[in-house]
Amino acid sequence: MTWQPGTPIRTEEGWREWQEWRKESILVAQRKRRAKLRRIDYADVSPQAAAIIDGLRTSGTGGDLSSILNRIVCEWAAAFPELNSDK
Repeated sequence: MTWQPGTPIRTEEGWREWQEWRKESILVAQRKRRAKLRRIDYADVSPQAAAIIDGLRTSGTGGDLSSILNRIVCEWAAAFPELNSDK
């Protein structure tokens, strides 16, 4: 390896090594960032659920699946305060 992080790129090989290093460091940062997120997998289990979610979708802010599911969970929690963990 001819190129080291923090040093100037001087050769074609150094450029390729920098590109590989850059790609890997971006992927590592993405994995670290995603590891901090709470993940939820959702598959429509009924046509009614799919219709509700599709009806709430918009191209603007708040119309993506994560925002819709967040809103549904918060409204559900408000409707059942005895299940709310913020007691």
